[in-house]
Amino acid sequence: MPKITPKKNHIYLLLFFLISSLPIIMASGEEFASISITVNSNTNPTCSDSNDGAINISITGGTQPYSISWKKDGGSTFATTEDISGLNPGSYTVTITDNSTPNSESATKTISLSVSDVID
Repeated sequence: MPKITPKKNHIYLLLFFLISSLPIIMASGEEFASISITVNSNTNPTCSDSNDGAINISITGGTQPYSISWKKDGGSTFATTEDISGLNPGSYTVTITDNSTPNSESATKTISLSVSDVID
């Protein structure tokens, strides 16, 4: 059987190929859990013109840090924190986007706050 002696250039080329492919191999082999939004609590406002409602959520999965965007009734973003308070009745939508690259993942949840009808 003949002896095969690799040339120096072939070894460098093979090493370059392996090293340059490493991020692709690592990225394709990693599995991240999907983003999950859990409503821990929501407090309805006491009356239609009060601002004493609140929503408390927790976020799991994805890659931190998260980008958080709260909108009321389809309007523009008014908060970027995980939990919000000082709310009046309405429909609140939170969108969470993770920090994974190159493809970030998002999840959305809508929570409605309303005033309970009180009958005396």
